Amino acid sequence: MASSENSPLVELRPETAADADVVDGWVRAHLIAALGGFDPGPLIDMQVRSRDAMLAQRFPDLERRVAWVGEVRAGSLLTGPLDGALHVVEIITAPDWRRRGVGAAVLASVAEEAQAKGRDVTALIFASNTASLALFAAAGFDVDLPPAAAQATARLRTNINVR
Repeated sequence: MASSENSPLVELRPETAADADVVDGWVRAHLIAALGGFDPGPLIDMQVRSRDAMLAQRFPDLERRVAWVGEVRAGSLLTGPLDGALHVVEIITAPDWRRRGVGAAVLASVAEEAQAKGRDVTALIFASNTASLALFAAAGFDVDLPPAAAQATARLRTNINVR
């Protein structure tokens, strides 16, 4: 759980079968947005299956959670271990909850979890995703975006003994 003066009280719960359709809808909407709003119809199913296969291969210990504000789903979080850190694979905020502090509260929860385990938190963020770059920077992450790079690397050091 995490909260601050500017963030709603957010609880991270394991994703259940009842959450899957809602989260799937958010994922599909994000993929369509990444295509500039073009809906490729049934080809989106292929994209979702490809994404899921890549996630399963790269993150065999992927943890899927849903962010709740009260009894309302407000977002989803995918994390997994990577190079000794707790890696944020994906954060999705539900459209009705964007720019209302949910992402910040989710990152605060992830930071608390990582600190309790003596691990850093990392993420890769597309250079074009200015909202996520700003979110991670505001949450205290060091965001490294080299010139002309496609992705930024974000790292939050939670334990001075972790390199």
